[in-house]
Amino acid sequence: ADFEYNTKKDPLFAKDIKEQVIYLKSFSKIMFPGLRIGVAVLPTTILNTFQKFRTTIDIDSSMISQAALYLYIKSGMFEHNKLKVSSIYHKRAQVLHQSLQNHLGNYESSSEIVMHGHILLPKQVNMKSFVHYLHEQQVYLDSVESNYLASFHKERVLKLNVSNVENHRIEEGVKKIASALKKRDNYFL
Repeated sequence: ADFEYNTKKDPLFAKDIKEQVIYLKSFSKIMFPGLRIGVAVLPTTILNTFQKFRTTIDIDSSMISQAALYLYIKSGMFEHNKLKVSSIYHKRAQVLHQSLQNHLGNYESSSEIVMHGHILLPKQVNMKSFVHYLHEQQVYLDSVESNYLASFHKERVLKLNVSNVENHRIEEGVKKIASALKKRDNYFL
C-alpha cells in the first residue's frame, strides 16, 4: 500500500462496515526487513482472543524498536524515505510495463504499472524447462504453481518482480523471455 500510486485503491479494510476484515501492515518493504514491526487492526470481536494468543507466543515486542520507529515517523524521515523508495520502485514498474508491451505484447501480462507483474504463457510451454532455461540466462523468475493447492487447476503464469533489479536490466530480462518464447522447440510440449 505504501507504493500504491492509484489513490482510489483503498485496502479492503476501508470498505469493512461490519468489522470482519483484519488489516495488516508491515514496515519491512518501505524501511528495512530486519525491523520486524508491523501493525494489525482487528475487529473488536477477536481483539481479546488475539491479545491472549499474542501474549503466549511473544511476551513483549521490542520497546526500543517501537520507540525508534515512532521517532522515525514523527520526524518526517519515514515519509521522506517512503517517497524516495516509492519513486524508485515506480520507475522500475514503468520500465517493466513498457518492456512487456514492447517485447511481449502478444501475451497476456500485467495491465497495471506494478513491480510485481506476470506473464500468462501458452499451454504448450513446459514451465519447469522454461524457468530453468531462463535461470541459465540469468533471468530469475518463478511460476505461480507453489501458490496453488495440489488439487486446484494451475494457471500458466510466470511471476515477475523487479523491486531489486536495476532499470536497465529489466528490459534486458524481458527481451530474454521474449527470445526464449520464440525458441519453441526447446521447452514446448
